[in-house]
Amino acid sequence: MLFRSIRQAPVFQLHDSSMNLMRLQRYVGRSKFLVAFVDASRGADQSAVVQGVRERWVEFERAGGVVMAVTATRPAENRAAIERLGGLPFPLLSDLNQLEVHRQYDACDEKQRTPRESVIIVDRAGLIRFVHYAPDSLGTADQWARELAQVR
Repeated sequence: MLFRSIRQAPVFQLHDSSMNLMRLQRYVGRSKFLVAFVDASRGADQSAVVQGVRERWVEFERAGGVVMAVTATRPAENRAAIERLGGLPFPLLSDLNQLEVHRQYDACDEKQRTPRESVIIVDRAGLIRFVHYAPDSLGTADQWARELAQVR
């Protein structure tokens, strides 16, 4: 789904499953990227978004983008999910401050106060180019890979 009103992607810094601080700002201007927001209430390893990106990883890599997934679960829980999957080629980041990053990207159901699975594709200039929100327009990993390859 093409984002109708192109806007600057909010920058954030979040901890990954190993407690390393990942700063989105370091990629803006250098890389295009895909941010996957994951409802990890059953574990990130149960997420259709995580599994779709993992299965199509070669296509994302070929598209030349950086991929990261954001959950509302603690780093230790993300680490356990990664172990259950036998590893992931992209980081799982923890958004634990009242879903602040989820809200900045509209990846949160405000009424329920819960994260919703979403995929956001951002160009090198840091502009949001494509957005997908569950359940209506989440799309597929193939579609996300094509869109990531399409943006500059």
